[in-house]
This record gives sequence, C-alpha cells and structure tokens, in this order.
Amino acid sequence: MANKTSLGRYRNAKLLEQYAAEIGGGCELWQWLPAADRREVQRLRQTNLRKPPELHHIWYNARHKYDLRSNIVGAGYVLHHAWGHTKHPIELKIVSMYAKWAKDDPAEFNLEELREAAGQCPIAWLDRMRGRYEVGSEWWNLATEIIEFE
Repeated sequence: MANKTSLGRYRNAKLLEQYAAEIGGGCELWQWLPAADRREVQRLRQTNLRKPPELHHIWYNARHKYDLRSNIVGAGYVLHHAWGHTKHPIELKIVSMYAKWAKDDPAEFNLEELREAAGQCPIAWLDRMRGRYEVGSEWWNLATEIIEFE
C-alpha cells in the first residue's frame, strides 16, 4: 500500500518494482506507434544515449507522479525521452493510454485511477487532443478507439 502521508501518498515503490518485473523490462509502446513515428525513434537512437526501458508515468505534474497501475507503462528510453517528452509529449500520452487500454484489462486501464492522476477526465482530454489530427489519421484513430469504446 502506498504511503498516505504528504506527497508520499502518491508513491508506491512496491507497485513500480512489481510492474517492472511483470513486463520484463520491455517497451509496451513500440507496437502501437505509427510507422512514421517508429522511423523517427530509430533515427533518434543513432544520436541519443541508449539506456534500458523504464517506467513512464502517463499523467504527472511538477509536484508529483501517481504510482497507480493504470498510470504507469514500460517505455524504451529513447522513445520515452528523446521522442516523447522532448518532441511529442501529447503523442506519448496518447500511445501510453492506448497501450494500457489495448490490454483489455480493467486493472490496466481504470478510468478512475487515470482521472485521479490526470486531475481531469482522460477521455475528455483525448477528445480535445484528437482535434489536432486529421480525421482518419493514425493518431486520430488511436484516440478515437479509446473514446468510442468507453
């Protein structure tokens, strides 16, 4: 159980350790990335430090990250940092939520947990963000699949 005092109530080191072991240190995002983005990550791997995959918090803010099963996903280091946080933070969030949703397991994609971590409705956020993309594009489709299913 997570520490319930101060900001520690958001942290759960045991869950992070357990989740990392379950996914075997792999990247859960790669298979869902559109082909053009995969090529971009491959180019970035040539010029960026390569480290093992790590856990990514889908929703976080400057003060804290929520260690909730629905809010963590395994991400390759270059995909996570050089492609995602540096260049494509919205797409990183979309593909991370999609990877969790695609598991078709309520423990992996729990809207209440995601709402707590996001401080907003993640489905409404997806609906707003998909407006950035052309209807029928790969990113629009990823967002739409989750929205329409829920």
